[in-house]
Amino acid sequence: MAPYLRFTALILIFLLGSAALGRERIAQRLLVKSEWVSLEENSAVHFLRARNRFNGRLIKPLPKVQDSLRRRFYVEEQEPAFGEPVLIEYRVDGENWNETIGGNYRGSGRDENFAFLLRKKGDDGWLPDRYGKVLLLGGLSVPKLVRPGQRFSYFFPLSRWSYPEHPGDYELHCVAWENNPKILGRPIALNIGLPEHLRWEEGKGLVEAASGRTVAEPELHIQMVVDSAEATPVALPPELRQELVKRGRDPAYVSVYKRFDLKFTDHEWYPQQWWRRGHEQRETWPDNKATAAYLACWYSPGEAFLPYLREDLKTADVQELRGLALNCSSRVPELLKEAPTQTTLPVLNSLNSTHRQALESWLEGLYNEGEASEASQAKIYLTRWFDKRL
Repeated sequence: MAPYLRFTALILIFLLGSAALGRERIAQRLLVKSEWVSLEENSAVHFLRARNRFNGRLIKPLPKVQDSLRRRFYVEEQEPAFGEPVLIEYRVDGENWNETIGGNYRGSGRDENFAFLLRKKGDDGWLPDRYGKVLLLGGLSVPKLVRPGQRFSYFFPLSRWSYPEHPGDYELHCVAWENNPKILGRPIALNIGLPEHLRWEEGKGLVEAASGRTVAEPELHIQMVVDSAEATPVALPPELRQELVKRGRDPAYVSVYKRFDLKFTDHEWYPQQWWRRGHEQRETWPDNKATAAYLACWYSPGEAFLPYLREDLKTADVQELRGLALNCSSRVPELLKEAPTQTTLPVLNSLNSTHRQALESWLEGLYNEGEASEASQAKIYLTRWFDKRL
């Protein structure tokens, strides 16, 4: 079973039932079949179809989403200047389709349901992920309803994953994974065999059949069993599959893939225009174009945006400062000192060895001068930094 399917099963068990002693519990097996529906442009959607656990019959048919659902990647500019940000759009069109956002960010802070891999044309090797190897630790997710004629867009800055080292021609490979596939027929499957006075409902769990009120007892203990693990129909280049496996990602559950040819040129570009774009109305969950542009400024690997970033250091959050910490410029340590300590300390692990040395005495001063109380988060970060015991 894929790791995220196991994780979903564990979450269901945790939320809908526990093994607390002395409480009445009902154990229920949820049998599901893993199936994919192919869409246009090398994309697909993943479903889990619940079975009647007594006779094995599938409870609901697959919806005909291929008639209306479209999932695609777009790149705003395919001949950007070297050093200029590149924004990638993930676009969904559909009729009353719920697209899930989030659910896989706790290991890094960025949305790990997506990956953007870069390599120079003609080279066998891939440019590294700026975050290194990421642990996939889940996270909260929300459904976003896509109505007819209403486009859903989610924007990402390429520099949060990778960036070109020199001007020239590059391949950009955009990948999306299915997050929390929809379980078709779950309420019917779980209600089979329940006592007549109880009913299971999506979003509520066990309720009284007569009144619809949620019940505290008995608890429903759900064990989800996937009876087949059908691989995605999305075609990936063999070398990309190998690289995804190297990075700890499963190519068998990719839902959207697109390759772009990018040419990074020597023409002039204007950082101030990007900074202004990043200060337009920003939205998150999903990130709109302004939010992606703002993050692109923080994650730019060069010095073009450093004068502008100083303006927002006092209000920057941890994810923005992490982008600054990944920058190799010698000006970074001094800028980090200007940001609030509580947002600077969580990004220490993103610093390279040169920045670490430059900040060593400053951090030691914070530790020794009692910058934070013994029990505070700041003290914990500083203790980890110096590998000392409180």
